[in-house]
Amino acid sequence: MVWMGTGHAVELCKKYVEDDEFVVLLNPDAVSPSLALAIQNFLDDLEGIILVRPVLNWIKHKGWRAKLAPDRIERLVAIGPEDALVAVDGAYLCKRLILERLQKIYPSWKNEFELEEAFDALIYMPHKIGYQFTSP
Repeated sequence: MVWMGTGHAVELCKKYVEDDEFVVLLNPDAVSPSLALAIQNFLDDLEGIILVRPVLNWIKHKGWRAKLAPDRIERLVAIGPEDALVAVDGAYLCKRLILERLQKIYPSWKNEFELEEAFDALIYMPHKIGYQFTSP
């Protein structure tokens, strides 16, 4: 099978998820008390939660970034300014709506279907995507 990105991987799991909430875990280091807390805080008014962390060296960081408001994520960017941004840490709590959104996104500049692109589209719709900081 050809790798087509994180969004494609989630799409392949759709028949197992049905209407349940689910966790996408790309970073095994994100398994921590932070993940357990995020699961407890996964409220009905949120369409998802993304675990984030501060980054000390932005030059070495190559992943997605999130700009935060007090109670939600304002936007996700692949590349952008470092001010007020944190790193996406590879753990996502999702509801069924993310699967519907994945069907409507286009491949990224890397020619991959990316889960973050679908979350960013939900933010702009606007749906509330929360965040939880990972433990240091």
